[in-house]
Amino acid sequence: MVVDQLPHIHICTIIYLIKGEAKVLLADKEIIIHENESFLVEGKIPHSVWNNAEVTTIMIGITVI
Repeated sequence: MVVDQLPHIHICTIIYLIKGEAKVLLADKEIIIHENESFLVEGKIPHSVWNNAEVTTIMIGITVI
């Protein structure tokens, strides 16, 4: 399942994973976020967020635009 498939930019996003696993694609990097982890996405870097688990992934994303 795609969470946010189109690469986009903004000031920043904080992602907190409640359940499952997410993959963040950052330009030329791939970051995996696991349950109970958080990650700060610098918004000036084109990025997208994907579900990376066989189960439903639940996350909180706080974006500053």
